Amino acid sequence: MTVDKEIILKALKEAKTPYTAFIARDLGIPERDLFRALPEEQCTELECKNLSEILSELAACKTVFLIVKSGGAVLEVESTVSGTAFSKGYCNVMGKPAHIHIIPDAIDAAFAVHREPNTRKPMKFSLQFFDAEGRPALKVYLTQDKDAKRYREADRTAFDRIRKNYRKG
Repeated sequence: MTVDKEIILKALKEAKTPYTAFIARDLGIPERDLFRALPEEQCTELECKNLSEILSELAACKTVFLIVKSGGAVLEVESTVSGTAFSKGYCNVMGKPAHIHIIPDAIDAAFAVHREPNTRKPMKFSLQFFDAEGRPALKVYLTQDKDAKRYREADRTAFDRIRKNYRKG
């Protein structure tokens, strides 16, 4: 089902929830299509072929909040990312406490997202990775410094570098 971009943007603006999965579900579209509708200043589509390099950039961040979706389960964890490596067909994302194995060929779309959801939730800088059907596989959110209640400069720099260096097209 295709939904007009203006309908998607209106739904995002009027949403009572920051959860894009719920907004996409209510619109009857894959979550990936919701991000494709966002304007460039809020969302940059990234080259999936650079998955390992994109995720390696996160080593500059003190911690990130990871959301891994797989079928009927969701894993959420705050973790470091120390780097990536390829082994046996997987892109391994090393960190503490999380260690993730991603199948690079299964990632069909990736986005660097910076948007102000209509809520008080602070998670607004994220990397979103989707499979060929538009279902989320991995979401990575920058975390705020708990004492200063703001994003760390090094984290924002890494995010901006990803948006600039891995932009699709």
